[in-house]
Amino acid sequence: AVSGRRLNPSALVPALLQGRALPPSKKAVRTEKELTAAERERLRKESFELEVPEGVYFNGSNYLDFSGEVMKEHPAMPDLVAAFLKDENQEAGRHNEEVERRAAAEEEAVQQCVLQA
Repeated sequence: AVSGRRLNPSALVPALLQGRALPPSKKAVRTEKELTAAERERLRKESFELEVPEGVYFNGSNYLDFSGEVMKEHPAMPDLVAAFLKDENQEAGRHNEEVERRAAAEEEAVQQCVLQA
């Protein structure tokens, strides 16, 4: 608690607490466009371990189906990307909940330090 002559606790306590380490920032929800080159490459390597769907074959550089469609990536790549982003965004959600919880706890601590005259 803060008390004393000519002190304004509601201004003093927040000013003192500004010297604390900054809380972690929130993480943004990610989209496919935000995948890094390294993440996309890791997913591409993971796709090599997946079986190729029936009617599709890999010629060493491209995936081809029997109708002649050429695909640069494994047909399951969109599913790999979606699963990766789902996991990343769930982790971001948990992180953001913790950031909000800590911010609320800190705000409560500030309020407890200020004496109401």
